[in-house]
Amino acid sequence: KIRDDYWDEEEPKAANVRDIVRAECTFTHPYAMAAWIELVRKRFIITRVKPKLFNRPEPGRQHCVLLNLLLPNNSIGEVQLLFEEHARLKRISHKYYKITREK
Repeated sequence: KIRDDYWDEEEPKAANVRDIVRAECTFTHPYAMAAWIELVRKRFIITRVKPKLFNRPEPGRQHCVLLNLLLPNNSIGEVQLLFEEHARLKRISHKYYKITREK
C-alpha cells in the first residue's frame, strides 16, 4: 500500500497510512448497500468515500465503494463494500493480484 498509494509522499511514507483497520462487507442489492451506509453514518464519522463501482475496468482494480471511518480510538478504518459477485471474483483473482503487485 505504501509503495502503490504513497510513493510521492515525504518520508516516512508509512505515516500516511491511516486505514490500518480494514473490513469487507458484501451486498446482494444496491439498496442494501445504501441502507448499510446510512446505518454506519449514524454510528461513525465517515471521513472519505471512494466510489469505485462505476469506474472503467482496469487490471487489478475492483468495483467497490471504499469508506474511511473515524473510529472511537481516533484511528481511521477502511470498509470495502462489494456486491457478492464482485467479492467472489475478488477471492478467485486475489492470488494472481498478489503476484502482479509484488513486481
